[in-house]
Amino acid sequence: MVSRGRLLLLAAAVAVAACVAAGQGSPGVMVVPQPRAVVAGGGSVRVGKGVTLLDSYKEALNDKDAAEYIENAFQRCVRNTMKAQDGLHAWTLSLHPEIQYQVNTTVVAPTATVSSVRVVLGKQPFPALDVGVDESYTVQVNNEEITLNASTVWGVLHAFETVAQLINWDGKSFTIQHTPLLITDAPRYPWRGMLVDTARHFIPLDKLKQLVDGLSAMKFNVLHLHLTDAQSFPFEVSSYKELSGKGAFDPNHAVYTHDDMSALIEHARSRGMVVMPEFDLPGHTASWGLGYPGVTASCWDYLNAHQPDYPENGYNPIFQE
Repeated sequence: MVSRGRLLLLAAAVAVAACVAAGQGSPGVMVVPQPRAVVAGGGSVRVGKGVTLLDSYKEALNDKDAAEYIENAFQRCVRNTMKAQDGLHAWTLSLHPEIQYQVNTTVVAPTATVSSVRVVLGKQPFPALDVGVDESYTVQVNNEEITLNASTVWGVLHAFETVAQLINWDGKSFTIQHTPLLITDAPRYPWRGMLVDTARHFIPLDKLKQLVDGLSAMKFNVLHLHLTDAQSFPFEVSSYKELSGKGAFDPNHAVYTHDDMSALIEHARSRGMVVMPEFDLPGHTASWGLGYPGVTASCWDYLNAHQPDYPENGYNPIFQE
């Protein structure tokens, strides 16, 4: 399993590369994607290991799910990030012999310890999650606290991912560099997605959830599932069971149930991501004809699609003769 620590290391590598390529950005203030604006100071603060999330944000919410999303994001992005790094040696990120960044070395000795995170929400904080919803946010770090300000819960989730990238372990304590620090950010593109081809490469549910975790850490907002194609139909349709019964690579181990999809959609939603399923048609429907031959044209031998010598079976990683 890819740990959050490895994801953050990747984020740091990408951020350094972006700053070097663009010739901008402050060393140590490395956030992916690059924020709209960064105002950085020359100090640093220590982040206490017992840092807490203030519950004042709940006054703006009347939805249990929204509160849980924020609490879980704090646990995932702040507490778990600190837990994963605690006790490790400081590490050096080197992209080139002449370009070395000691990412986790504090610029100056911390002048204060931050022990709380405050979330400030707008007047309509929990709109329906969809492409184009307000995801803007600010992160402010000073000697008193970390403050996340966003119009919506979805912006807060991205703000927590930014905080996860800002927290550094220098081998002795957790710090945030370049304080006082103000980051202002909003998506440049309303659709920031990844297409996953589960028709040709069946991916188990737990791996899809893991993928969502990684994508949300990089502030993606869409998981596009290319769910069906000529090669397989890996989705259970209760009124037409033979679609997956005969159209899936393996009807016992390579089919998504309704519960699977519901669980994936909720897992993604809790991280500010939309799941966009795609049922490919009117072409690319050979797999449909395996269970219901009458729904496909008879000008091609669809029934050969499941045979071991069918050339496109090379796309199926779990096929067993």
